[in-house]
Amino acid sequence: MNKLRKSTESATPQETALRRRAEGIAQVKAAQSPENREALLPEKARQTLHELRVHQIELAMQNEELRRAQVELEASRARYFDFYDLAPVGFFTVSEKGLILEANLTAATMLGVARDALVKQSISRFIFKKDQNRYYLYRKQLFETGAPQACDLRMRRRDGAQFWAHLTATAAQDADGAPVSRVVLSDITERKQAEKALRDSEARFRTAFENAAIGLSLVTSDGIYLETNSAMANMIGYDRSELIGKPVADFTHPDDLDRRNQFVRDLWEGNVSSGEQERRFVHRNGSVVHTLIWASVQRDESGKPLYFISLVQDITKHKQTEAENKKIESQLLHAQKMEAIGTLAGGIAHDFNNILSVIIGNTEILSFGEDIDPSVRNGLDQILAASQRAKQLVSQILAISRNGKQEKILINLKPIIKETLEFLRASLPTLIQLRHRLEPDAGTIMAEPSQMQQVLMNLCVNAGHAMEKDGGVLQIDLSNAALTQEDTRFDPKVEPGDFVKLTVSDTGHGMEPPVLQRIFDPYFTTKELGKGTGLGLTAVHGIVTSHGGMIRVDSEVGKGTTFTIFLPRAMGFEKVEDKPRQPLPMGTEKILFVDDEKVLADLGRQILGELGYQVETRTSPVEALEAFRANPQKFDLVITDLTMPQMTGLNLARKIMEIRPGMPIILCTGFSEQANEKAANAMGICAFLLKPLVMRDMAGAVRKALDECNAKN
Repeated sequence: MNKLRKSTESATPQETALRRRAEGIAQVKAAQSPENREALLPEKARQTLHELRVHQIELAMQNEELRRAQVELEASRARYFDFYDLAPVGFFTVSEKGLILEANLTAATMLGVARDALVKQSISRFIFKKDQNRYYLYRKQLFETGAPQACDLRMRRRDGAQFWAHLTATAAQDADGAPVSRVVLSDITERKQAEKALRDSEARFRTAFENAAIGLSLVTSDGIYLETNSAMANMIGYDRSELIGKPVADFTHPDDLDRRNQFVRDLWEGNVSSGEQERRFVHRNGSVVHTLIWASVQRDESGKPLYFISLVQDITKHKQTEAENKKIESQLLHAQKMEAIGTLAGGIAHDFNNILSVIIGNTEILSFGEDIDPSVRNGLDQILAASQRAKQLVSQILAISRNGKQEKILINLKPIIKETLEFLRASLPTLIQLRHRLEPDAGTIMAEPSQMQQVLMNLCVNAGHAMEKDGGVLQIDLSNAALTQEDTRFDPKVEPGDFVKLTVSDTGHGMEPPVLQRIFDPYFTTKELGKGTGLGLTAVHGIVTSHGGMIRVDSEVGKGTTFTIFLPRAMGFEKVEDKPRQPLPMGTEKILFVDDEKVLADLGRQILGELGYQVETRTSPVEALEAFRANPQKFDLVITDLTMPQMTGLNLARKIMEIRPGMPIILCTGFSEQANEKAANAMGICAFLLKPLVMRDMAGAVRKALDECNAKN
């Protein structure tokens, strides 16, 4: 106030007047404000005015709530239509007559038609023709019962594509009270395809299960057949229906039950994931069925065992008794032993024949002169005789060890019998005496020499076993015989006529009648383990019958056994008289002699030199080839050993004939199953000589090769 007073006192009159005017105006405005005016009103009017103001505020609040409700309604409506139109299934509203009244976007998309175009169309036009009746029945039941209905059927899109649909419908009414159906449409094509694939898989499994060549079974943990195939049922003589629901133990051999229980326990408890077991079942007819079982346990995803799966193979036919298994094992061992003997015999023959070649060759060279002392000549003759005997023994060893097929030829059994006796003298105990009686006019037969040797050896070896403890006499007889119809009545394949009769007898322990009846059965033997396979007499019987002959056996316990063999006599062949010994053929041609052993090469040069030939020798096939290549026309004949290092005689012969086609070549060997005279001739080789080389054989072969091969060329 002091400031105002001071201001007033110092203001000019004009300023004071203006200020007072402003204050007056302010006082007037203050008097005109609503509050001042309301204060001037009567009490009732002021009360009414207050109520109006409260109502106005309430109205404004209601308007705000209404606005908010409208916003939420619009949002809810948008969400509803989003759900309805974009739902993963189709929604339809269908009239009682089957017309589409409303559809969502998903339904329109599934049918390939715009939503507006669906309205008023019959829904049946989109249903596969063959499924129309199913749809009509579905609608009929819906409106008659009022209960929700569902069905699967095939539908067709606008473009013709087909799909499987699942329809569910509920009965309802429209705004006017007319009956309608609310239909939900789901595309179940993938599910149907999966179901079909599953059915096909199950059908394939069922086909494989039923038609499997081995037994298949599903078995519960309690050992009950859940399922089994026909192979399993037939294996033990039952129908499938007779096994299903029955315990496996009812059909298992009692002695195998404990083994089976332990086997399935280990599988069920997971001690082994799968297993294999031999087990016996009892056939309906009471026989025993031997089987081999493979089994495993089917488990769920958590590893819980569900049931057994078993595969069963019938091995009854393959199951042998313990004795039969031993015999088979013995047979295999014997076959392996004979194979080893054959290989060993070949090696021995090759080396031994080389040794004999040296002995025989040098002996013949020494005896070639005319003025030899008689006592010396006698000694040389004995050396030659012993060497020839050794040569025959090697041939016998090879004949026994070989299994190759040979052609039947005209033979006389006397030389074979003599060779066999010579071989037996070195192998049988001295307590056993060997005797033979061979009639001079005993006829010839058509046979394979090695098989006749096998027959004799088997019979003589058996006779030796029968006399090995106490000794005795082994007698071999050969004669002619004529058999009548009465003689051959028990052998319908044998015709009456002229035969050669071969008898092998011993004075051993003999055989009892039950044993005698089975001696030709395969694998039957009375010898202790390791001394026989039971195949020897079977082989003898087979060889004799294959030659059109027959065999008889007589035996008495304590007195011995006699085997009598009749072989058809080869009639109409004249006896070939022995030709007088001719002088050795000789010559003057140039010969290349090849042998990797120097002593044999030198011996070849000496023998051929004695025969008048000019000889060059080589101990290396490579050097021999180089010598020939250097001057192919220098030599008239090549004689080469078969088995040599660096290059075989066959390869050397091939290379020589490449250089000079038609070159006369003689191939020599101590033993080979890869080369024989026929194979050598096929290659163009002129002659094939087996060691040990005898001067007369070599002289004849050389002269024949030079004369005949050169004549051809």
